[in-house]
Amino acid sequence: GWQGEGDNGVCAGTCDGARLQTLMKDLWNKFNPNGKLVSMAGGSSPQMGANVDLGNGTSGLGPYVSHLNIMTYDFHGNWECSTAHQANVYGGSISIDSTINMYLGEGFPASKLVVGIPF
Repeated sequence: GWQGEGDNGVCAGTCDGARLQTLMKDLWNKFNPNGKLVSMAGGSSPQMGANVDLGNGTSGLGPYVSHLNIMTYDFHGNWECSTAHQANVYGGSISIDSTINMYLGEGFPASKLVVGIPF
């Protein structure tokens, strides 16, 4: 899957990003003309930006989603030996801020981003 691409030893093929774009494009072309929204959840891993074209061009995801829910939580948890913030806004190796900047830096439209916040 694309949620934690490259995390915890999970290795995705180099063509998986293109496959995700093809899937979203096919869903968009099928459902959007009928007025349906096409959304997806995107991971916070820096590998997401490295392996998936998040841009707004024809090879990116931007044109083919109504909105993208970023999973900006579960940065740390019981799988680690020490405690840390579950969804830190700033700082650390991954944060809400760094994740949003990754998507924007890759050219994903800000108007289509939805930040997931734990409670």
